[in-house]
Amino acid sequence: MLYALADSLSALGRDAEAELYYRQLLRVNPTDVSAFLTYGDLLAKNRSRVSEAEEWYGKAHKTAPDDPVVRTRYADFLSSVGRLDDAVEQYEAAAELASDDHEIVVKTATTLRKAGRTFDSEKYYRWAVRLYPQDAASHSNLGAILHINNKLDEAERSYKNALRLQPDDATTLANLRKLKNVHHNHRHTVK
Repeated sequence: MLYALADSLSALGRDAEAELYYRQLLRVNPTDVSAFLTYGDLLAKNRSRVSEAEEWYGKAHKTAPDDPVVRTRYADFLSSVGRLDDAVEQYEAAAELASDDHEIVVKTATTLRKAGRTFDSEKYYRWAVRLYPQDAASHSNLGAILHINNKLDEAERSYKNALRLQPDDATTLANLRKLKNVHHNHRHTVK
């Protein structure tokens, strides 16, 4: 009951009131991992309380180190405050713990890409395609990272796979056009 009330107040933006209920909840059950996470989420909304938020994500992590949800939520927080390397570490651990969770694998790939680790990112985008071969976005993302990694023929195949699943996707079409221009110019330069 307290939980639902705290979550509702938080969703309504009534954070000060929500905090009172979260604190009460944590007094009643001081080892409640989901309360640690939602209280961390609440504190993280306020930029001046980021270090407090991190303490609660840290408590959740210490209490349930093998829970991929805990790792992912902690990683989401780290990513939101620009700590990409730390976020990657948590996402990778989450992906190992939940190797069939497409969303976690994609978040790992995306954060690696943002961190500039494009070859590691490629590995996770390939994993995402294996997990969910009917997802056009996974093929398109793999195409984009292959494009960045200069694997142009493979990138083209991935874009085409994405377009088979979602023929009118503007981003994939634009990326494929860019790729063909690069490919075309590259072939002429080589000759």
